[in-house]
Amino acid sequence: MTWCSVIARWKIHLLVLIVCSVLCAPVARAATQADILLHRQAPGRTFGNESDTLLTDDFGGQAAQLVADSFTLTDSSPICRTRFWGFYGSEFAQVPEAAPASETMRVRIYADSNGLPGAVVYERTILNPSRTATGFSIAIGPGPLEYLYDVEFPSCFMQAAETPYWFEASQLGDLSSRFRIESSSLRGGFAVQFPIDTAWRLTPTTRGQLAYEWWTPEPCSGVLLALAVGIVRRFAAVRR
Repeated sequence: MTWCSVIARWKIHLLVLIVCSVLCAPVARAATQADILLHRQAPGRTFGNESDTLLTDDFGGQAAQLVADSFTLTDSSPICRTRFWGFYGSEFAQVPEAAPASETMRVRIYADSNGLPGAVVYERTILNPSRTATGFSIAIGPGPLEYLYDVEFPSCFMQAAETPYWFEASQLGDLSSRFRIESSSLRGGFAVQFPIDTAWRLTPTTRGQLAYEWWTPEPCSGVLLALAVGIVRRFAAVRR
């Protein structure tokens, strides 16, 4: 093999990389827009429940509570992103509680254990997740502002179809902030753990479930790679 042939082959490999990058870049840039919605429970904007590992309750004492919502998907698409709605503060406050300048949030997925959250099968802790004010307020107390949180998973959760799981999103360790995940307009209840590390229990099914979404990505298809290889082969044929 001559040096000329080696260089020629490297040029071909380089061209493949360039073509693939050009074809896939728009997909990567639009990943958020191209994601596929797997499951949605819309916000009701009427109530929400504390999901916070450290908060100040209405009597000025320290407290903590977790809530989790049951979900079952019909196919086995990986879960790679979640969005959920929430707000801050108490309905008995005189003014809305401001969102904290910095916060740590946690997203968990639990296996089901006899109709309650069981073992943790996925967990991600996020410092300052994407948080956007929606422009809406919650119809309780001083009218706290609603926020939409957007969390991408560094590794997707490979869930099994037609299998029940439980979702939890909570704020961690900030006594000065009281996070509440919003209730959806869908009735069915949820699970609550109060105090933390005690047994989970179910709320009445007349209560709203939690407001959140699951997303899976639209991949840069292997068809694009095949197209890139085809272009390179045509280019090589022309060069001959």
